[in-house]
Amino acid sequence: MKRILLTWASSGLGLELAKLFTEKGYEVIALGRHKPALDIPHISLDLTSGESIQHCVQEIHEKYSDFSCLLHCAGDGKVQLIQEVEYAEAETTFKLNAIGPLTLTTWLFDLIKKNESDVIVIVASIGVKWVQHMTTYGGSKWWMRWLVENLQAELKWTKSRITGVYPWQLDTQSMSWPNGRKSQLEKITGKKETISPMDPKEIAKIVFDIYALPKNIEISEIIINRK
Repeated sequence: MKRILLTWASSGLGLELAKLFTEKGYEVIALGRHKPALDIPHISLDLTSGESIQHCVQEIHEKYSDFSCLLHCAGDGKVQLIQEVEYAEAETTFKLNAIGPLTLTTWLFDLIKKNESDVIVIVASIGVKWVQHMTTYGGSKWWMRWLVENLQAELKWTKSRITGVYPWQLDTQSMSWPNGRKSQLEKITGKKETISPMDPKEIAKIVFDIYALPKNIEISEIIINRK
């Protein structure tokens, strides 16, 4: 099997992963609200909606059940003062970053076991180290870290490999656009952010190389920092 289920393949790191895996001969199935600008299959998926996840899982069962890897790349969040966190916004962040991916994975769990599929979860470095002004975003990413470690326990005696990837800031829309996290942080602190985010193309290469290792080699966790 050479089929990858990839969430959020329409931009940023997800798009770079879709391009790279496709170039390497894999069939990439894009799961997300927006179809990427690539000639690859797309299944509509809103990770904040249980009904949408259910429809997506059903289509995977019907058309793409023999996948070799589930690659979680969806996620977003904002920088904000802790006293300004609003319930509705926090709820949406946790649905997108944690509850949605968890639900998608558990509803595909039987296929993951049957296929001996790998699961790669792109979390964020905030999933291993707290950062000021990112309470909601950081909390949801720590939940994703729990998902990685729980899957490692659940699939310990199988051939499935579970990898958590924790990159630092990437040069994506969520980070670098006019109202991205970089701009939000500068407004709160009053300080200019001088360290440039990392190139998502380089992170995509690292993720692919990890996946391409022999099946009996599992990289359980990789933390990617910037200098």
